[in-house]
Amino acid sequence: MKCPKCKKPSELQTKRTIANGRGVKRERCCKKCKQRFYTTEMFDTDIETENSKFEKMIEELNNRLSSKETEVKNITGALLNFKALLGKVKSL
Repeated sequence: MKCPKCKKPSELQTKRTIANGRGVKRERCCKKCKQRFYTTEMFDTDIETENSKFEKMIEELNNRLSSKETEVKNITGALLNFKALLGKVKSL
């Protein structure tokens, strides 16, 4: 990339990802005049890919919730059975 000040070639000094990996910020230095400058590149994200990721996450969370609901129903049933047994024991 050319230096914005003298238009001579520059070299990369540092490179960092930004915006959760959706872009890159680079620090450059001109080989001739030593001017430092920054460039930022943002990547386009494919909306369909992002939607697909979110749909998979939602499906996984729904599956986990469903299994937890089943566990709660099983525990509730066991507690009711235990309560009924206690009632029988008290009546003896």
